[in-house]
Amino acid sequence: MLLALVLTVFPLIAGAQEAPAADAGAWTSLALRHDFSDRYNLTIRAEHRSKDNCRTTDVWFLRAFNRYKFLSWLTGEANLEFNNANLGDAWRRSFRIHLGGIASCKLGDFKLSTMQREYFFIVTNVEPASMHFLLSNFRVGYAPDGWSVAPYVSGFWFFRPELFQRRLIAGADIRLNEALTANLYYMYKTVYPSEKNTNILGVGLTVKI
Repeated sequence: MLLALVLTVFPLIAGAQEAPAADAGAWTSLALRHDFSDRYNLTIRAEHRSKDNCRTTDVWFLRAFNRYKFLSWLTGEANLEFNNANLGDAWRRSFRIHLGGIASCKLGDFKLSTMQREYFFIVTNVEPASMHFLLSNFRVGYAPDGWSVAPYVSGFWFFRPELFQRRLIAGADIRLNEALTANLYYMYKTVYPSEKNTNILGVGLTVKI
């Protein structure tokens, strides 16, 4: 019901702007996660992203996250993704792998983390300017013991030969019960060299199985 409300109301708000300074989009996702042990978990996530004031599909993908905790503060990941991106005059369908690491620590009720991830195109029908690129993320969360809502702020930076992308995010992870966690966030995305800005509202749901 929440997802339907977001997809119905947000496009109307975005489209009602008389002279929008930025585009608007909605990102929605559904993930299934299974913890095989305290160290290893697998997550399958489907995500849809829109643009043009939520009227056009920007990209949709299916991604498998494999994450292994080497140390209490260090997690490695090796992910596989099928990506279908709207280039305007064509759709780029590609398989990718991601190799990355996540380092985190707690300072009282705050949790600090950083993720560095390299993307590699394996197969694609439309070749990009580069067959690999880097994502860098830094996040600060507030999660006192016993809270079911954990707010956070985060920044993403994509480094590609043909463009540079920045994402600034404010959101919250909301634990609904032992099996369900929702993620609500607002994102301000800027792409260079075009300097195109996009306001994005995101909704995600993760189900532990």
